[in-house]
Amino acid sequence: MSNRRTYDVDYKKTLVSLYENGHSVKNLSEEHGIAEQTIYRWIKKYSTDEKTGYSEADIEKIKVENARLKTDNDILKKVLAMFTQK
Repeated sequence: MSNRRTYDVDYKKTLVSLYENGHSVKNLSEEHGIAEQTIYRWIKKYSTDEKTGYSEADIEKIKVENARLKTDNDILKKVLAMFTQK
């Protein structure tokens, strides 16, 4: 059995928000019993980039959705080609 704990995205984002509002990673680590390295990883993933307004997690979701839409588009093009050849 694994000792790894899992945390939901809202919890991770809450800790990132606390960090962004002035709490230190060291204090967050001590208060919540989470390794500093883990919190730093969450900060990197869930902090919003000031230039783009997106986090790494948001960008990853957009990339996945974009890939799905490209696949759907390719399928539709093939179907359209089949119908126009008849």
